[in-house]
Amino acid sequence: MLKQLNIARSLAIVALIGLATGCGGGGGGSGGGGTGGGGTGAESGSFSVSPTSITVQARTVDAAPTGSATITVQITQAPSGTVNVYASGDTTHAGVDSISVVSSAPNTGTLQIQFKSPAALGAGTYTDTITLQMCFDNACKNPLSGGPATITTHYTVTTTAAVSVTSTAVNASATTSDASGPVATVPLTVSSGPASGVYVTTSSSNTGISVVTSPTGATTDTHPAVGITFRDPASLGRGTYTDQVTINVCADAGCTTPLYGSPIYLSVTYTITSPVLAVTSQVALSHDVIDATYSRALDAIVMVSSYPTNALYLYDVATEQEFSQALHKPPTAVTVGPSGLDAAVGHDALVTYVNLATLKQASPPAPIELNVTAQVFDLVLDGHGYVHVVPTTDQWVTFHSINIATNTETMSSGGSLRAGSHAKLQPGTSYIYSTDNDLSPSGITKWDVSSGAAVYMYERLDASPCGNLWFADDSVTTYSPCGRVLKASTVQAQDMAYAGQLVLEQATFSNELRSVDESSAVKEILGVQWNPNDCGAFGTPARCSTDVTLYDSDYLGVNGVYSLPSVTVSGKAYPQRGLFVFHSADGTQRFLVSMLYGEPNPATQYYVSKF
Repeated sequence: MLKQLNIARSLAIVALIGLATGCGGGGGGSGGGGTGGGGTGAESGSFSVSPTSITVQARTVDAAPTGSATITVQITQAPSGTVNVYASGDTTHAGVDSISVVSSAPNTGTLQIQFKSPAALGAGTYTDTITLQMCFDNACKNPLSGGPATITTHYTVTTTAAVSVTSTAVNASATTSDASGPVATVPLTVSSGPASGVYVTTSSSNTGISVVTSPTGATTDTHPAVGITFRDPASLGRGTYTDQVTINVCADAGCTTPLYGSPIYLSVTYTITSPVLAVTSQVALSHDVIDATYSRALDAIVMVSSYPTNALYLYDVATEQEFSQALHKPPTAVTVGPSGLDAAVGHDALVTYVNLATLKQASPPAPIELNVTAQVFDLVLDGHGYVHVVPTTDQWVTFHSINIATNTETMSSGGSLRAGSHAKLQPGTSYIYSTDNDLSPSGITKWDVSSGAAVYMYERLDASPCGNLWFADDSVTTYSPCGRVLKASTVQAQDMAYAGQLVLEQATFSNELRSVDESSAVKEILGVQWNPNDCGAFGTPARCSTDVTLYDSDYLGVNGVYSLPSVTVSGKAYPQRGLFVFHSADGTQRFLVSMLYGEPNPATQYYVSKF
């Protein structure tokens, strides 16, 4: 049978065909086309090639074509056994790239012709001549009759009207503070288009796209452009929006004759982020932060920590210095009294009362430790000698009111509250408001602490505070995690009535505010937005991100939303998560307490930034 023949582009290479015959006689050749060997000289035969004229054509946009011819071998005399037949060939290279021979059946071979790329050649007709000889020896001293055979090829390359684009992926980005959406321009390349021009039409989905434009009517431009205008980022909010754009390019207005390559499908991705928060200073804390609040009287951030030791820290925002008070148990929460000069720290079955005004002294007095029969979730200093504790566990519980002077614990009367509720003292009054946490509907309960131990007054179930609240400087306006603005009142029917809404960004579900601070001096509300579905206890931390939002306190409008930049520690960048925000006493400075997600070292994980 025939074995494969390899014939070089311009140099004839002798290769072997092994041909089985039924004739008697001597042995065959060396098989394999060595330097010697081959037939005995007693062999004879002939070969033929069909067809001897091969015509192919291709468009400039097509792949390189191939051609073939059949080689038929007849042996008229040969020794018994296997007869080895060799082949040699040569070709010109106007349009032919290479030739080779393979066996296809007994006594038959196939001449294979690989033509050059039509795009590389360009339009035209390319003629080549291939010569082929078959021999009984690799030196071709004993050729078969019928050769050398001549095969002529005619290769015609034609131009084709075609359209292409450099990339089918379009990526655009914007920040939520941008006044309008970006515009992406996608240039097309039209080759060999009709003299009358081409027609470009488009269609698209509209998740993030506002409008797609293209040339009107016929255009003879060889690089017509498609424009993609994206929607206003403020109307969409932060996120990633995907669309598909279909581009049809045709030789006629009815698009019955599309160009080669049409339609083109573009995959469009529009990413909207918040502008990065610009900070004027950032200080790395040497400890973690369990909870934090602010003393305007001292212009200081008050924080509690369990690493490297259990402690309360007073962070002076003017000097960026910290003063600490050791604690005997891990803290769970901290609150500052109405004067801003004292604080209470919650623990498991313990409350630590600290005089903040003395912490900067060389030897401050020891804090007062108060017993409580509960694990502290939240607590309130009322300014009248009592601290009121919300337990962490159980379901419906009572306030634990502790007399600081006598270390006497008294349970609240008249009603109950949900364990794990947050509680806030209404500034300038003797009322505490507690908010149900992780309950739906979430209610607000009002308590009277004017006589010492907390006394239940009433509950409002339709207020929907979403688990927490923060008072404004006017001591009447409150803000909730879901952005609801509620107004306190001494009239029960009007107490915690709806008064507006802070706009929050939308993510998988609605974002929430995890920290809020209002300054009447500058008429501004600060908030840290987060998504509890990503950032909460059962969320996906790797997807968690937080933003700092600035609102106008008079009309609740958004003045800016800012993302937090990553922070590099030891050459590695870590995402920054906002925890708490505060204004200075005069409102002219803003402060952010944050942590780095994924930073394994607590000593470099927490920061205070001024912005």
